[in-house]
Amino acid sequence: RYKRPDAPAESPGDTVIQAQLRSSECCNKLLQKVPWTRQQLLSDLKEFVHNIYPHRPIRMNTFGMRLSHAFGCWFITKTLQPKYILES
Repeated sequence: RYKRPDAPAESPGDTVIQAQLRSSECCNKLLQKVPWTRQQLLSDLKEFVHNIYPHRPIRMNTFGMRLSHAFGCWFITKTLQPKYILES
């Protein structure tokens, strides 16, 4: 497997996390129907636009997350409550 020269060394926990990500439990969740309704999505969008997004710490994030991406990340995290979030 290719490793970037500047990548940090793997910790013992990395192996455990990688195994859990490859497990059938994780993959089965990806194949299920979405666990939210259109009404829940619209309701949470309203909550996000009025109560969450205006209080973001970085006001002008030109090359970062904007409203739609920030909402998607917030909504999926709030709804699915994943055990791990991998940021690249």
